[in-house]
Amino acid sequence: MLATADVRRAPTLELVGPPPAAVKARQLFEEARAVSLDHLRDVDETMVSLGEQLNAIVEAGDLYAVGLREFAQKLAEDLTWKTKTLRMLSQRQFLSCA
Repeated sequence: MLATADVRRAPTLELVGPPPAAVKARQLFEEARAVSLDHLRDVDETMVSLGEQLNAIVEAGDLYAVGLREFAQKLAEDLTWKTKTLRMLSQRQFLSCA
């Protein structure tokens, strides 16, 4: 004699349907936005590093050929302002993601 309590039923598995297209599109957009923020951070870090290298050329004086120090100095000055501009514009991007 078999007791009904001994009969075990397999759990019912159901497939979850894909999310609606609008939800999927929003998810993809949010993922892309997160990548864009990482990209902006990387660009900022690269610009700062380049500025440091340019300043090292300026400080090295006569170690570099004529014109290089002046070129590096002008580029470093421009880069300083461009970096500040990038940071201001990036701040908008960061705030719009919050």
